[in-house]
Parts: sequence; structure tokens; C-alpha cells
Amino acid sequence: MGAVAPLLEPVRQERSAPSRTVMVVDDDGALLNALTFGIEVEGYRVLPFASAEAVLDLRDIPDIGCLVVDHRLPRMDGLYLIEMLRARGMRTPAILMTSHPGASLRARCDGLGVPIVEKPLMRDELSLAIRAAFGD
Repeated sequence: MGAVAPLLEPVRQERSAPSRTVMVVDDDGALLNALTFGIEVEGYRVLPFASAEAVLDLRDIPDIGCLVVDHRLPRMDGLYLIEMLRARGMRTPAILMTSHPGASLRARCDGLGVPIVEKPLMRDELSLAIRAAFGD
């Protein structure tokens, strides 16, 4: 009987310039569509996902330059998703979206180097955070 491939394989990332692709994870379909449109207007390619599980089910994580994740996802919070991806070797800059972040969440994000963009999304805070993630 052949060996079974592990469900969570390490993420393969190359040392070249970061992809101009942003992965967005949010379970609110209307917001996911709006974020996709807004980020594409900024000139980035967007890979939208409606759940953390859909991202973790990927055998290989696509080449992305930034990860934008809603904190309040069903079954798994967004910061835990980021931690899981980092455990798989992903070093892509990540941004967490949430409303009313408490001190413990802020401390966890600070420890991981993950900026928080607060909801409701006003002005261009998310756009600025994405540009910073790309070094623009």
C-alpha cells in the first residue's frame, strides 16, 4: 500500500518579488465581493475565499503577496487561520479585519506582526495596510 500524502503540506514560497495577489477570507458574501472589487480597482489580483477551511483545504497555497482575513469566521477565527498558515511555512504579510478588538487580540496580533484594520472599513485604511504589506 502506498504512502498517504499529509493533508497539510508545507507552503512553498519562492524568494522572488512578491506576487501582486491578495488572498481575502471573509464569510460575508456581500463584503467579500465588495472587498474583491475594491482591491482589484487598486490594481491587485484577488483570490477570494468564504471560509478558513477552504483555504486550509488547498494542497498548495497559491503565490500571494498579502493575506487579508476577517477575524470572526465560523468554526475558526481568522487569527488562528493565520497561525495555521504560518505553521505550514507561509511568511506572507497578513492583515486581520475585526470590529472592537480587545487587548488580548491586539497582543496576539502584535506578537505575530499582524496589523489590525478595524471594521467598519472606513476611508482607505485597508488599502493603506495592503500597500504597506507590499512595500508600496
